[in-house]
Amino acid sequence: MHTPLRLIDGAVFISDAHYPRHKEALLSLFDTFLSSPPPQLFLMGDIFEFLSPYLPYTVESNSELIEKINSLSLLCEVVYIEGNHDFLLSSLFKNVLVCPISAQPIKLTYGDGKVVALMHGDKYERLRYKIYANLIRRPFVLLLLRVLTFDLNGRFIKRLYEKLLQKNLCRKFDGFAQKKQNMLQKYNLSGIDTLIEGHYHQRLSIKTEGVNYESLSAFACNKSFFKVELKNGKINPVELS
Repeated sequence: MHTPLRLIDGAVFISDAHYPRHKEALLSLFDTFLSSPPPQLFLMGDIFEFLSPYLPYTVESNSELIEKINSLSLLCEVVYIEGNHDFLLSSLFKNVLVCPISAQPIKLTYGDGKVVALMHGDKYERLRYKIYANLIRRPFVLLLLRVLTFDLNGRFIKRLYEKLLQKNLCRKFDGFAQKKQNMLQKYNLSGIDTLIEGHYHQRLSIKTEGVNYESLSAFACNKSFFKVELKNGKINPVELS
């Protein structure tokens, strides 16, 4: 598949669902999409609590949602922006445009030639995080986890999974707007009119460095997703639940 050239009015964005949190609500939402597909669906990363084809347990435990995403990809354009909990996914989603962190941000046009950039949001974090994120995405590290899983009858990965699901994802970050304004100075924003991210689980809409910045709230926190309205050359992400 090729990167979509244009953002379509009515496109849907889902960010940071951390499935199987709110499992039934997310599966129900995808059933709705399968009955009435949106023009485009953008999955903004961390849709799963943990998913990689190198770890069969994570594929098996998430199979129901994987199947629904694949079914929907036959009906509409689906773009998957990989996050820090779901990566190396191309082999799982044959008809989905999968964008690893190395390919982010992806850029689309809208309106009269304006440009929107999409990314999960963890590409420009601090060095320690970058080292972790780089290691966890390496196949040999995942294969090592796989060996440990087999040696311990699956207990290792299951315990890791349980710990991830116990984590509080919905804390409010004081000073988040200022933090993002500082971080955006590190981004290459040349030629970009709008930037949309997930990752932080914080809803924020600001204009800084001449760019309209949208941070999407997490489905895992309030079961919300976004439908894009394109009006007067502007992107308006309408939050729905």
